[in-house]
Amino acid sequence: MLLEAVPPSPAAEFEALFRAVAPGVRRFVARTVGPDAADDVVNETFATAWRRWADLPCDEGMRRAWIYRTAHHEIGHALRSRGRRQRTAERAASHRDQQPDETERVLGDDRVTRLLAGLPDTDRDALELVVWGGLTPSEAAFALGCSATAMRARLMRARRRVEKALGDEQVSQGVRP
Repeated sequence: MLLEAVPPSPAAEFEALFRAVAPGVRRFVARTVGPDAADDVVNETFATAWRRWADLPCDEGMRRAWIYRTAHHEIGHALRSRGRRQRTAERAASHRDQQPDETERVLGDDRVTRLLAGLPDTDRDALELVVWGGLTPSEAAFALGCSATAMRARLMRARRRVEKALGDEQVSQGVRP
């Protein structure tokens, strides 16, 4: 049939990408800038994607990574407009105000919030993209503009810091790790 041979329009492809990726991007953005600023950052991210549609990779996974990379850049713009302390307070408040899914329940745990806040930005972003964002380490590396080797190192370092912090907390509470 002739209609089956017609490729989808760019608008249809963009809409399909938006529907598939936007919820995860919003959660990623909201954990960093808070729920109030998240919609603006997500809108800017997808507006950039639409403007640069011809430049996006054809591979679906790489398109997704491109979107997360753009969101990461937009987050940087949003954070420069306000202080780091305000960012941490809003992120912690957003976890208490939302009806949590499993990921949000874990992230809403005050211990996890403190652990994530104590990580360097690069390590925290690596964990968020791979563990909660569902990206592969290679996709997360592309999204954050680093090599796959650097991403693996960030993930390993972040996991070690989290494990050590959880172990230290258990020891201080009299629980053996």
